[in-house]
Amino acid sequence: MGFLYATACVLVMMSLANASIAQAKTTPGTTSSKSATDTTKHQLFTVKFGPYKLGMVVLAEDLKRLVNAELKVTDSLGVVWQPVTFRLGWRKRDYSDDIKTGKRKVGYFFNATEVLNSSKIPASWQQEMSEMLQPGEEVMFEEIIVQHPKTKKMMQAPTLQFKLK
Repeated sequence: MGFLYATACVLVMMSLANASIAQAKTTPGTTSSKSATDTTKHQLFTVKFGPYKLGMVVLAEDLKRLVNAELKVTDSLGVVWQPVTFRLGWRKRDYSDDIKTGKRKVGYFFNATEVLNSSKIPASWQQEMSEMLQPGEEVMFEEIIVQHPKTKKMMQAPTLQFKLK
């Protein structure tokens, strides 16, 4: 009897959660005013790192020189929004020797860090990236939460990703 009661309770809680989620949904392109911090995606943001924005060809040597640049987010009206937090990811190339064949293999591993209250890459990452960035690697600025300078409204900016040449 205890198992059936627990299962029934879980099903009731799931149906209530689904009902509240369905009520909270709004039509596409609008935001809900019920959330404490509005982190809905906004299609009118432009995200830049130094002079580079999404879709541009970035050379590894150029990005090595620009690792101390700021992440800049502007809206369609030209207002600069302050980054509150973002996740920096780096898909880094790694070489290893295959024990069986004796040949060198190329692999990748992913490093990520959370950056809070700054628009710059952390100093330790700046140093490593300026020494180690190579063509074929990727650098990503994800989950960018920005804040309007006057209204303090928070929004999520689009991801910025570079595949280095």
